[in-house]
Amino acid sequence: MPDETSSLYSIIHQTLATERIGSPVFVRCIAHLPTENIRASLAEMLFTAQLWFNTEPLRIYIQGEADVNQMTASVLYEKGQTALLTLTAIPPTGRPGIDLMLIGNEGAIYHDELMAGQDSLTLMADEPVPAGLLEAIEGSIRTGQAVSIENRR
Repeated sequence: MPDETSSLYSIIHQTLATERIGSPVFVRCIAHLPTENIRASLAEMLFTAQLWFNTEPLRIYIQGEADVNQMTASVLYEKGQTALLTLTAIPPTGRPGIDLMLIGNEGAIYHDELMAGQDSLTLMADEPVPAGLLEAIEGSIRTGQAVSIENRR
């Protein structure tokens, strides 16, 4: 695992701390990552966006079935921010990639990278994901509807 200073999560977090783009209002991320548990990995992506927005998610809608290798989450946050996150699970021998756009009220951050290997930049925060996120993913898949998220820290 890369050190904290080289992770994509940390680079974005540090850039947000400078307030160069103002307050973040929208994130779109398309990730192709090796994972054996796409739901847990999507929950990690959702939690990463939550940390960047510094607010709790309210509602989530998931597109994707139980046995697919791609899932998309549409999320509404407490302060009005939104996120559209897509994760495609690739084999361990596949080539990971991340296409990220984070829009603030005064600018934007863009990142698009096909990673050379799993030791490249990492997207996820190194913190435990609240159980409510995974429960919301499961609930939205099961019902086919948007669900409220109960994951207060």
